[in-house]
Amino acid sequence: MRNETGDFQIGSFTYSVENGITEGDTVCSLYARVSSVFIDHTTMEQTYQLEFKHAVLNEIYKIKVEYSELLTSGISSLMRLGLDVTNSNKQSLSNALLASIPYAEVVFVVTSYGFSKFKGMQIFITDKVLSKEPIKELLVVQNNKYDLVPKGSLVDWLQMYEDYVKGYPPLELAVVLGLSGPIICHLNQSYPDLKTLLVNFSGDSSKGKTTALSLAVSVAGEPNKGHQSLLRSWNGTSNANLGLLEGVYGIPIAFDELRFFVKSCWSEISEVESLNAFYLFLCDFSI
Repeated sequence: MRNETGDFQIGSFTYSVENGITEGDTVCSLYARVSSVFIDHTTMEQTYQLEFKHAVLNEIYKIKVEYSELLTSGISSLMRLGLDVTNSNKQSLSNALLASIPYAEVVFVVTSYGFSKFKGMQIFITDKVLSKEPIKELLVVQNNKYDLVPKGSLVDWLQMYEDYVKGYPPLELAVVLGLSGPIICHLNQSYPDLKTLLVNFSGDSSKGKTTALSLAVSVAGEPNKGHQSLLRSWNGTSNANLGLLEGVYGIPIAFDELRFFVKSCWSEISEVESLNAFYLFLCDFSI
């Protein structure tokens, strides 16, 4: 694909950072090519990474574009982003970019969490993709809903467990519940009726309920409240809360302060009835 000068050679097109795109002796435009194809691993929808020399700044930039923007009818819209496209060269530039697609790097994008399938192989998605067998293809996680990047070390976490959790049944139970997330999701493959484990921690204020929830989700990701935390608040609409569960299959998620949910969504029914109603919503989620 690269010629002796290090430029990309695809069919009749040559893609050179210094000399631009040429077809034979004809210069089409400044350098541009499709460098990567991003494919959603579940829907197979594709987007493209366009690498090009900015017409004004004279620097290499990379942007994501849709297929329609690479066609003659849509490529002029990229002029606003610095692509060297004009009415006179848009046909040849579009042909050159389309010709570069089959030679671009293919990247499969995963946007869910927990258990999933990739080409018939079971995978588990956290901040990276885990699998029993090696995966030849390039898979990247592109989802910023939750922070599942490990913090600290396993040694420190186990020492914390020995010092503060072991021997105290309520906290031991919290850890077990957190670890049950992937187990229940895995069992669901053999037992379809076993979908979601919903547990309600109730008690007086300042008795450690939030601490227990934080401990439970700490086995999987960020346990401190925040926009990427696994510990969320009920202080939101029912649709917003359900949206936090979408695409999550085997990762524990905790909601604190149930009174917000009762007041905002189910103000005329009891707490028990509220939980029952929310559980009916959860029946379509395997978490």
